[in-house]
Amino acid sequence: NHSHLILVQIEQAGDLQALEQPAAQINELLSALHRGGTRVALMAQLVQQLNTRLFERAWGMIAPSDLQANSCLFVMGSEGRGEQLLKTDQDNGLLLRDGYQPPHNLAEICQQFSDALARFGYPECPGRIMLNNPAWRGTVKEFTQRLKRWLLVPEGADDLMHLGIFLDALAVAGDAHLLTQVRDNLQAFTLDSDVQVARFAAAV
Repeated sequence: NHSHLILVQIEQAGDLQALEQPAAQINELLSALHRGGTRVALMAQLVQQLNTRLFERAWGMIAPSDLQANSCLFVMGSEGRGEQLLKTDQDNGLLLRDGYQPPHNLAEICQQFSDALARFGYPECPGRIMLNNPAWRGTVKEFTQRLKRWLLVPEGADDLMHLGIFLDALAVAGDAHLLTQVRDNLQAFTLDSDVQVARFAAAV
């Protein structure tokens, strides 16, 4: 019931400020579920559902409609894996459709979104793995080339770490097919080889 009420508040929010209240209640929900003996896996599932809708609504309030239609906002890390309980650092990115010309103020739009999440209680990522960092936004073609470089000619452990983080990506707003395209492109030069496993092991 509590999770349903939070979801209703998210749906009915008219602006970013109105989203702050349900965002703050997510931790309270966890406390109540924990006291009630709810299984951790179910708690994580509920949190992921609420966070996904919260992020989607916030992005819808900030990004113009044409950007929403021609992009895919995605989250990564524990949020992408559905393992997050308490609010952790932001890990997100933005895919753009090939050939689409984004708004001239795209950087400002992405910064507004990162600022909104910070107000909701999700601190900025110390490693800057966020869509307000140009390295974590780009077209499907650009991201594919970036991933290919991280995989085939990594310049260090950070490149392999970034690749591993991306593998957990989960679409939360916009056209999820764009993320599928990048995954398919990544699969084309496959992780399923002893050479790539050795590279990850060496970094570890």
